[in-house]
Amino acid sequence: TFENPASSSIFTWEPLANVIVGDPITCARYAKANDLLEVQGWKSLRTYAERDGKYLRSNVNIFQADECGCQIITVPTEMLDKIKYIGKDLNEFSKETVQTFFNDANSSKYKII
Repeated sequence: TFENPASSSIFTWEPLANVIVGDPITCARYAKANDLLEVQGWKSLRTYAERDGKYLRSNVNIFQADECGCQIITVPTEMLDKIKYIGKDLNEFSKETVQTFFNDANSSKYKII
C-alpha cells in the first residue's frame, strides 16, 4: 500500500521500483515522512528528499509563470510530460493504468489465470 502524503490514498500492487520511476518526488516525500529513507528499496530516494525544496519550487514556478502571463516557460521535459495529469481523478487514473496492464498482458499471448 502506498499512501500519498497529500492526504489522498493510492493503493497499488505495482513493484516499488516502478512507482518510483513514475513519480520519484512524491515517493521521496512519502519515504521521508515515514522514516523509510534508510530502508532497502527506498534508499535511492534520499537525494530527492534532501533536495525537496528545489523540486517544489520548480512545480510551483510553472503555475506562477502561467498566472503572470509568461509566454515562454522553461521546464524539464519529464515535468512537462506530467502536467497533463494535474487535477486528474486518481480513481480514474488507477483504472486506466490497470486497463493498460490488462491490455498489454492480453496482447502478450500469455494466459492470465
